[in-house]
Amino acid sequence: MLSGRPRTVRRVTAGATKPEQVEENAKAEAWKMNEDDLAEIDRITLEAIQ
Repeated sequence: MLSGRPRTVRRVTAGATKPEQVEENAKAEAWKMNEDDLAEIDRITLEAIQ
């Protein structure tokens, strides 16, 4: 399902109340989905629509 989509996260949930949360949100920019991540998203999505 999601195999052809970009493997980057474009957003994080705003609303950090601590500097550590801002740092963690900034680190998310470098995270890339792998095949296992995509398969898990497909599995969850398919379960939700059935």
